[in-house]
Amino acid sequence: MQLIYKPIKVKGTTLKQLSILTTGIALTLGALPVLADNEFKINGFINVIGSISDSETEYANEIADKVNFDSTNLGIVLTKNINSKLSVATQLHGQNGVFGFDWGYINYHIDSELSAKAGRIKYAGNLVSETFDVGVTYPWIRPPISIYGDRARLSFESYNGASIVYMAGDDIEYSAEFIIGDAQSEGITNEGMLGVVLTAATDNIQLRASYNNTTMKLDNFNPNNPNQVLMEGKSMDTFGFGLKAEYDIATVYAEYAFTSMPQNLENIGWYVTALHQMGQWTPHITFQDYDNMFGRDQNSYILGLNRQLDTSTALKFELEFIDPTNKGFFEDVPVESSITIFNISLNMVF
Repeated sequence: MQLIYKPIKVKGTTLKQLSILTTGIALTLGALPVLADNEFKINGFINVIGSISDSETEYANEIADKVNFDSTNLGIVLTKNINSKLSVATQLHGQNGVFGFDWGYINYHIDSELSAKAGRIKYAGNLVSETFDVGVTYPWIRPPISIYGDRARLSFESYNGASIVYMAGDDIEYSAEFIIGDAQSEGITNEGMLGVVLTAATDNIQLRASYNNTTMKLDNFNPNNPNQVLMEGKSMDTFGFGLKAEYDIATVYAEYAFTSMPQNLENIGWYVTALHQMGQWTPHITFQDYDNMFGRDQNSYILGLNRQLDTSTALKFELEFIDPTNKGFFEDVPVESSITIFNISLNMVF
């Protein structure tokens, strides 16, 4: 296994320099030899994921007509309380033989309701974006591609910058997170992010709404590509809305997100998932749809069955039925009009 440091692509502002510095501090502190200190914690996860499609055309950068386990990944999370107000957390992540720094930040508790973060921070704008890597925390093998897929461009994995988080409430808990920074998505650096994430939650219901504005800079801009010209240097607004409702009869997840850009260009994605727990077994069904600004649309539904092996381990099975239009999330236009994908996973935390 190759050990690397994932470089952070940033350029010359005070905020970005601060982001690099605090990220480096977070990683360094997390790696200090303080195992004897009972406030230092090491946790981790592993997701063993196998997939096969009935189409030769590659899907989502890794799934085709031969069984592969390319999505298998693991992570090590290091957390350390420096004092009663200051803490640091970092994650190392490995996939496909590459293991390196994923995110890391410093968290300062200003008071009981207000805190500040700085570094490379997990994005909080969607229901499971902060726990995207930890498969046991959600019902799917992969969170729905219509919202969380790299090419959907409706969510972010993490951002380099800072945030202020306000939390309050009793029976109903409220939080507001204000974000500033830069984020990397597939082929694009999203600069000058300004955003807010609002959450309200009870014992049974969680509501989340998010908004952010960024300026798109293409990593390999080609001025002769008309689609790229429409994106390079343009402002992009991203909106997200999510609901999770948990009751004895069923648990429901629902999310809707869209981007808005000049010349009425939009990406729109949504999904609805319903699941019912029967002892250690949990069947679930998901409907999802994605409309792309350049016509690469698709809709699909997923039938899944999960087996809870213990409190920290889950075995999952899924069949996904996909109808793409003009490629969808495929590398090219599939010969087949409808494609079926089988997925299996073993998810564990430790």
